[in-house]
Amino acid sequence: MKKVLIIHHLEPCWESAYNRIANTNFESLCQDFIEHIEDNQYDWIILTQFEDLKAQNYHYLTGIAYYINQWEEYGYGWGREVLEDEKHINPKYRQEWCDGGNHSEMVLVADWMKELKNDDVYISGAFDGECIEDLEIALDFLEIDYKRVESLII
Repeated sequence: MKKVLIIHHLEPCWESAYNRIANTNFESLCQDFIEHIEDNQYDWIILTQFEDLKAQNYHYLTGIAYYINQWEEYGYGWGREVLEDEKHINPKYRQEWCDGGNHSEMVLVADWMKELKNDDVYISGAFDGECIEDLEIALDFLEIDYKRVESLII
């Protein structure tokens, strides 16, 4: 069993929301995550990004890239109608989905999540009641136990 930290949507594109919601910024958040990671013994750290699968310069400049083991693209805000139309056209959408909550009508159940079934999973990142809700719904759907790192959820 691995101790896994999921850092959800830690990206500078959300800078204005970080500031508005939590009076913080991307660089400060990265430092908070680094301190948390150094104080805890995680075996594996996954960073989800809205539309990318790799580290960017800003991840290296803040230092957070050096702690990440796995990069995953994970979007949000999917509607049932759009998926029903798209899944027949675009192979990207031929994945597993479940009913969403307040934030997204449908939630992606990503293959990488299925690999966490027997792990000690911790979730963190942005934004509570939105993207974090989607992550929780997917993990609940897969019956994966997780703990919220409240100090690192915006």
